[in-house]
Amino acid sequence: MSTLEFYQTRAAQCAREAEATNLVNVKERLLNARLAWLQMAERLERTNEARAVGLAHKAEATAQAAREAEMATN
Repeated sequence: MSTLEFYQTRAAQCAREAEATNLVNVKERLLNARLAWLQMAERLERTNEARAVGLAHKAEATAQAAREAEMATN
């Protein structure tokens, strides 16, 4: 299970537990926890997307440098 899946699973579990309880303070705590897990999941998704974009840019820069080096030797 990935970290993202773990966060999403925990958020879903908190939602189920909040739905099942009749205690207002427990429901509030679980809904707050659910929100925190969802925020962590969103943050991780943004980080993963930014990392992928960065890696793509780095790969393109490396390929461009290789092309330029090849042209310089010809």
